[in-house]
Amino acid sequence: QFRDRCQLASGRCWVTHPNFLAQVMWQLLFAAAGLPLLAAEPVADHCTAIAVGPGATSDGASLVGQSADAEGGPGYSVVYVPAQDHAEASTRPVLDQATGVQIGSIPQVAHTYAYSYTRYGVMNEHKVAFGESTCSARITASSLAHNGTALFSNTELTKIALERCTTARCAVKLMGDLATNHGGFYGEDSGVETGGEALVVADATEAWVFHILADPTGRSAIWGAQRVPDDHVAFVPNTFVIRVMDLHSEDFMLSPNAQGIALTHGWWDQRAPFNFAQAFSLGEYSNPHYSARRLWRAYDLLAPSLHLDASKEITEVDGAYPFSVKPDHLLSVADIFRVYRDYYEGTPFSLVADTLAAGPFNSPLRVAAGAEEGKVPTGAWERPISIYRTDYAVLSACHPNGHGVVWFAPHTPHASVFAPVWTSAAPEVARPYVVDAKQSVDRDSLYWAASAVSNW
Repeated sequence: QFRDRCQLASGRCWVTHPNFLAQVMWQLLFAAAGLPLLAAEPVADHCTAIAVGPGATSDGASLVGQSADAEGGPGYSVVYVPAQDHAEASTRPVLDQATGVQIGSIPQVAHTYAYSYTRYGVMNEHKVAFGESTCSARITASSLAHNGTALFSNTELTKIALERCTTARCAVKLMGDLATNHGGFYGEDSGVETGGEALVVADATEAWVFHILADPTGRSAIWGAQRVPDDHVAFVPNTFVIRVMDLHSEDFMLSPNAQGIALTHGWWDQRAPFNFAQAFSLGEYSNPHYSARRLWRAYDLLAPSLHLDASKEITEVDGAYPFSVKPDHLLSVADIFRVYRDYYEGTPFSLVADTLAAGPFNSPLRVAAGAEEGKVPTGAWERPISIYRTDYAVLSACHPNGHGVVWFAPHTPHASVFAPVWTSAAPEVARPYVVDAKQSVDRDSLYWAASAVSNW
């Protein structure tokens, strides 16, 4: 089934379909009919996530994090939610991700844990922590707040998991159960390009990658999860990275409906082992190398001895690169900061070199997807890991001993400072890591200082 949208009064039509080939066919038909297609719009909320197993770090801490790559502002506050006790038979409101209005509720538990969040849940008092990355998906749904059918977003799923779970494995199972059996799932957008989600979640002993999308009814969900090997690092750059699943291993989890739906729609033939991304992903949703180049670069920085090929593309049938790699040396948080600050400097794809592809005056701020670029039928600017439109980057260290630590860099990482802004035992967040949205410019917020450095 496909979704079509037309604004014939303005002469603009476009179609999205779970199959990109069909999408191209529709574009050709519109062109033959003389109807102009919409130019590319600026991308939004396309984050880059990372998960590091405890055996891959120098201090034995699991690491998870993300860059929140939206429109570069007005920034997000780090918010602390205290632990709470709840009355018997009370309910927990479920809010719409875009508007914040209540669209449903679930039964509340007797006690919820303290945690921190920004746009998504970050870490709780038990050192369970999250990161996020939007992905393409063959099936999508819309929120109940927008004439849709689904109750849960990744924002609410991460917060509920932090309220109720003491382990990453618990978080994976809880999020999957809620979305599948208690209300359905919707992504950042109802289009197939951004309708799926990937979450990375860790505790002090292990790290996981979790993928989720809507089911065909729009009232349930399909999900899968893979444990990151203890001595590996996994990187999620806006595409599903879980491929072949060993469903006899405790290192994999899959929703009960996934294989049946894939079989029904011809996305799996039962002859080969089940491949989650091949069944439900559309690969790189923006342009070739939009995701693959970031995946190559992260692994090239952390495991250069692998000599990975930078020219590969991620498709629905080819993941191009491994799910995870073993780094060449034990990693510290500083190594991950370096990854998040990268814009390909020193490579043929550098955004600060003396080439037309670089930003103006050798600046890494290569602004893309404008009206002029939309007139060009092929090609695209490089999409770096550190991009001008980042709202924040966050990295959570889930230490085996002592407290978990949340490192936070407001705005784009290459122009900002990572600082330890919250621990799993902290009762508040310092004022510089809060953004007062009522002000045009909040001079007490570090976000605006970093924005000035980035822009000027």
